[in-house]
Amino acid sequence: MFRNLNWATDYIIKGNLEGAIVAAESITRKRVMMPLNFNGDAFKGGVGTSGSMFGGKDKMILSAMSLILVHTK
Repeated sequence: MFRNLNWATDYIIKGNLEGAIVAAESITRKRVMMPLNFNGDAFKGGVGTSGSMFGGKDKMILSAMSLILVHTK
């Protein structure tokens, strides 16, 4: 999806999900995708789930941007 939008990233991690992604509201999605860039000490990017563009919290894509993943000891 992200490459189709010409969002060049170093990595795109794709996976299938089991169970609720928002447990408190029993919201589930089938898939997740994380476009990430590596800058030498951390991965930066976002995450998006499968879903539709419309339809409320039970059906819409869930996404988050400006994520930073770092390794800690």
